[in-house]
Amino acid sequence: MKYLLRHKNIDVAELELETGGFVVKALDVLDEAHYPYGVDMDGKALRLWWTQRIVPASRDGISACLREHGIQGVHELALESLGLNLSDQYWVISKEKQKLAWEDVNFFDNDFFEEKERLRFGPRIGGGIKELSLPDRSTGGQRPKRWTIENGGRYLIKAGVEPVFMEAYNEKIGSLIGKLLGINSVKYEVVTENGFPASKCACFVDRNTELIHAADIILPSGPEGHYGKNAYEHCVKSFSDACVPDARRKIDEMIVFDFLITNVDRHAFNFGMIRDANTLTPISFAPLYDHERSMWHIYSGQNCHTFCETHEEQIMLVDDFSWYDPRALNSASDEICNIIEANNYRNIEQSKKEIRAFEERVKRLNRIAYSTHIAGRTPLKS
Repeated sequence: MKYLLRHKNIDVAELELETGGFVVKALDVLDEAHYPYGVDMDGKALRLWWTQRIVPASRDGISACLREHGIQGVHELALESLGLNLSDQYWVISKEKQKLAWEDVNFFDNDFFEEKERLRFGPRIGGGIKELSLPDRSTGGQRPKRWTIENGGRYLIKAGVEPVFMEAYNEKIGSLIGKLLGINSVKYEVVTENGFPASKCACFVDRNTELIHAADIILPSGPEGHYGKNAYEHCVKSFSDACVPDARRKIDEMIVFDFLITNVDRHAFNFGMIRDANTLTPISFAPLYDHERSMWHIYSGQNCHTFCETHEEQIMLVDDFSWYDPRALNSASDEICNIIEANNYRNIEQSKKEIRAFEERVKRLNRIAYSTHIAGRTPLKS
């Protein structure tokens, strides 16, 4: 079947897709400038890009929902809502409906289906394919989540994991650390969803901006091994070549941020850049988001996997701490304690252990920043 890949109202490519999926049988690129950033102009690469931006088949409850309604897979599900999402301005439409305009269908300006009482996160999902709110169909990631509209704004609500639901509180702790250090990060709040804690954040792009993941920015060819200093410098160069302002500084901030909260999930789809969707001009490094898998990993020995195997190795990649103010974290322990103690599902002694581990983390970071200053590489903020 013939489709058009569009960027807003610009026809980017003509596609011939297999019925019920996103297997590209033919691809004719019509506008190279608006083609998805960093994606090779072939059917296999385009399918991979599409797959990363829709609901994964492995998310809890999705397979049963698809079987119940005789839908072949998540690709078909996303096509039903034209592949529209709340991260970028791309969509796919059959050629028979090509007169339809982006203004008529995009989720930034138009309301979308919601049935707020219908969603039970995780394996509790059930009752019909309509339960998947339309932008939910094109929202990646393993955690159960849904989009909602409040006072005209778009908000993402994401489930925690039983039995302690710490993910929501970890997101809020990340927001706190970003605020204290002056690092651009998404503001998360803890809300109650179906009686359980969940995280909530506002959509950080709008009808004129879009998120480009690091996976599409980092150059496909780089230093052998893609590990440690080489991987870090390769990432900095890729973001710099993409004209992202202050690329090295922003990546350093991310490393420090993740060191403090021991984020173990900062992969290439969990950071990126924001660009103007109309002019295609890079605007900024994307605000830091999705740090639910953190904090309890402080003492668990789990790895970070961004540039190095461990956070202890990765923090040593940062040579410039001139922006870092050690005094900014003076109140952090008390504020984190207040956030954690609000979680009635959490063991008090375990929470205290996390606080103590965080305090040791701050001391370690301050020693590293000071030693870098003494070595004469960069000044320390005073």
